[in-house]
Amino acid sequence: MVLTLLIYAAAGYAFAVLRFPGRAWLYRLFVALLFVPGVTVLLPIILLEHNLGILGTHYGLVLPFVNGTAPLSVMLLTGAFTAVPKELRDSARVDGAGEPHISPVSTCRSPGRR
Repeated sequence: MVLTLLIYAAAGYAFAVLRFPGRAWLYRLFVALLFVPGVTVLLPIILLEHNLGILGTHYGLVLPFVNGTAPLSVMLLTGAFTAVPKELRDSARVDGAGEPHISPVSTCRSPGRR
């Protein structure tokens, strides 16, 4: 759960705030992946885990969970970070915070840190 939060919070922040080539196309790909039923990727996941030798291990359970929640997590977190006003990020920069301190990943790692 923490692994998915760290990875997809960074991806959602990148889609919401950063501007890079192919951003809209990649975001549309994530949204399109929501329409792929989980059953259609079941056999490829089993074959991949068998070839990697992790079938029946803890890693074999974590891998589909982390990858299976990607489209929904990225879409929801992108919407949440889009709702944060640009002025709030700008005021944090004026106060001396850099991009790593403004991004949500630093907050997810250590919520009690000042």
